[in-house]
Amino acid sequence: METLFPQALFLGPMFAPVVLRLALALPYLASGYGHVVPKKGVTQLPGALPIGIAEIALGLMLLTGFLVQAAAAAVIVLTIVARIRNPQRTPWQRMLLSFGVAAALFLLGAGAFAFDKPY
Repeated sequence: METLFPQALFLGPMFAPVVLRLALALPYLASGYGHVVPKKGVTQLPGALPIGIAEIALGLMLLTGFLVQAAAAAVIVLTIVARIRNPQRTPWQRMLLSFGVAAALFLLGAGAFAFDKPY
């Protein structure tokens, strides 16, 4: 069976990683901001500030396409450590999605619109 949109296959290899980078960077930026600037009246967990700074740094690296494979590897490690240390806090579905997107970026590279070279 032929594909429905054969023209999209031409653009896919360079632009698919951009979509994956955005899909992973934006939640990490939001989560990092939540750790660095806690809500009023909410007690911050110990060690939340360094985790928040790391999440913001990883989100910015993914967003700009700077050292994407290193950032993806760090996201994989952070996801595994977060799941092992506190399995009740984050749903396993979110962890699996984060792990899968980071693994895809680790294998595919940065794609278009990145500081990393595409080869």
